[in-house]
Amino acid sequence: MLLTDSTVHECMMLLVCIVSNNGFHMVRLDGTMTSKQRTAAIEAFSDTDANSPSVFLLSLKAGGVGINLTAACRIFLMDPVSSSNSSLLYLLS
Repeated sequence: MLLTDSTVHECMMLLVCIVSNNGFHMVRLDGTMTSKQRTAAIEAFSDTDANSPSVFLLSLKAGGVGINLTAACRIFLMDPVSSSNSSLLYLLS
């Protein structure tokens, strides 16, 4: 099984539904977003206002533009491997 960019996006959208349905204010950053939308998401998460998002769903593949995650207290990394060789090794282990 090879995870494509569209499967990663579908997984992200499932997480958006789960997080939102559980009452968390969140923002996301993935490969479907423009540079302007990415900047807005980062700024919203970095805001110290009490109503600012507490969850930032980020695709590391899309976010690889020098984002500093120092504002995060906890990180749960769920980014599937993107190399077909890595995927094959993962499935065989």
